[in-house]
Amino acid sequence: MEKIPYLADLGVDGIWITPFFQSPLVDEGYDISNHYEINPQYGNMDIFDKIILECKKNNIEVLLDLVPNHVSDKHEWFIKSKKKLIENERNY
Repeated sequence: MEKIPYLADLGVDGIWITPFFQSPLVDEGYDISNHYEINPQYGNMDIFDKIILECKKNNIEVLLDLVPNHVSDKHEWFIKSKKKLIENERNY
């Protein structure tokens, strides 16, 4: 947080943040298990909100590295699709 004004002074006008959502971290955080929760080792939503506000005050855009098709096998979407696959196999 304290470095954001310094980054702005350097002329930085955007930052790209690597995945920080809830994840078992098998694939460097790209294996997201919950898109609504921040992995506790990276902070929490209150901290993220403060970072966003500080960046906005300093005219720095924030880009989150999010790849929705890279989800963990622990993600709700994956679990539901696997359950559906098993149900379909039973019907054959």
